Amino acid sequence: MAFVYLWYVKFTGKFYLGVHNGKDQYYTHSSCSSLEFRSIVPDSSKTLSERKDFFENMPKGIFRRIIARGTNDEMIKLEHKLLKNRYDRCGDRDYNESVGDPRYI
Repeated sequence: MAFVYLWYVKFTGKFYLGVHNGKDQYYTHSSCSSLEFRSIVPDSSKTLSERKDFFENMPKGIFRRIIARGTNDEMIKLEHKLLKNRYDRCGDRDYNESVGDPRYI
């Protein structure tokens, strides 16, 4: 089942919101634009063992919350809605640099 998730990095005060199809238990994110975020939370191109180790030994001050679960289509649309809302209100506190996958906007 797909889900929308939100990462929070306490020491930077920034967030990263994303969507995942739910098929990889150790999926982290697919950001390729934020080097700072990628240096803190390993992206999905890292090895499974690296991501598994990260989840099992989550550094202090880094949190991930699952916001909603549903079909992939529902979650892609929800991600866009939430990103648009966040971008309009507090874009300077986000690692996200877009408002979702352009194919679905």
